[in-house]
Amino acid sequence: MLSDIKPYKLATFSIVGADLNKGDWGVAVASKFIAVGALVP
Repeated sequence: MLSDIKPYKLATFSIVGADLNKGDWGVAVASKFIAVGALVP
């Protein structure tokens, strides 16, 4: 049954910050996958 399937946790998230006055941007990615930054533009 579908209710017998146990969920697993994938924890990947991104955050973006900007200083619109200076035009600066910053991006961070966190994941359980090794070297995820190589795949994120």
